[in-house]
Amino acid sequence: MNSGVGRVVAQLSAELRSLGADVDLMFGSSAGNGGVKVATYLDLLRGPLKVLRHTSLTSIPFSLRIGKAEYDIIHSHTPESALDPMLSGAVDRTRLLVHLHGHDKLVHDEWCREVAGGKLPYDAMTDFYLRASIGKAKRVFAGCTNFTAISKSVVAETEREYGVSPVLIRNGFIPAAACGGPSSSVPKGMKTGAAALRKELGLEGRRVVLFVGTNAWRKGLPYLVEAMGLLPSDFVLVAVGLRPHEFEPISRRFPQAFRGGRVVPIPETPNASLSSYYSMADVFCMPSLYEPFGLVYLEALDSGVPCVGSLGTGAQDIIADGKNGFLVEKRNVVQLASAIEKAAGFTRKTKFDTGEFRWGKSAKKLMRVYDSIVSGNGTNGMA
Repeated sequence: MNSGVGRVVAQLSAELRSLGADVDLMFGSSAGNGGVKVATYLDLLRGPLKVLRHTSLTSIPFSLRIGKAEYDIIHSHTPESALDPMLSGAVDRTRLLVHLHGHDKLVHDEWCREVAGGKLPYDAMTDFYLRASIGKAKRVFAGCTNFTAISKSVVAETEREYGVSPVLIRNGFIPAAACGGPSSSVPKGMKTGAAALRKELGLEGRRVVLFVGTNAWRKGLPYLVEAMGLLPSDFVLVAVGLRPHEFEPISRRFPQAFRGGRVVPIPETPNASLSSYYSMADVFCMPSLYEPFGLVYLEALDSGVPCVGSLGTGAQDIIADGKNGFLVEKRNVVQLASAIEKAAGFTRKTKFDTGEFRWGKSAKKLMRVYDSIVSGNGTNGMA
């Protein structure tokens, strides 16, 4: 449940249960979701059979797993996974709700641009996975009628690409104060507080640019590393969350940045410990090539850290240009470096308003969507 979609599922499920909904969670990877029951159905497709997870045959294990259970609504968090209940007949299609966290068609478009520009090597499995996902999504948009989306950006993308107008159910997040503050969530053995963590990482007297994320190419990390070379020497990038195999090609491409200490890679880190990194940062930057929303922007702003993100992405739902950060053109490293330097000049630890993004608000609106679906009205016409 550490992925962005997984965190949304976990938080929304807990809030929905608090509002009286009886929620079963299928295909989860963790049971720590506020009492929500978790089940998986793709475990049968392992080893050589794993490639079948990207085909419509996944509807068979779905049917076997769900059995004769009856649900008022099946709420899928991707178009691809919605194909399984749609084909299995587990619920009437008018009772199927698809929650859109983005579109693999647009991920594929950006991936192709990176490959064509020599920034990424061509990978047949990546191409196959994305094309298979796009094919599934087309079938779902042709066969389903109820859609919600996590951001204004995804709403606009869906209208443009598929001619469908989903209901906006914005992502929320849990402020650090509601969790007891940064120090309460730090794993045993880690120093707490900005000063202590800076000292531990050898960053005293430096201006820290923080990146948090996986999937380095899509999150724009190579362009951020390149932009670091245009910034004054006291700027340092702390990149949190990537696996070694994701760092290696970037370090080979920009060896001087890594050898010179301009980039500090931090491996995969539990979500609970991220507040310590936010607390020591001067700027948060994730210049994604495709970003449906970006919970990490909210987490940074909640810690008083200005953000830099990309135009034409979900960052626009969160970042107000010039007020709590800056928005720049994708792949424009000159703009990126300039925006980082300007953001670093913001008043240290200014408190930014994030009150409109709360899981409770999202869950209440989602319950209204459920009511409309169950009553036979669907999501058409809902604002």
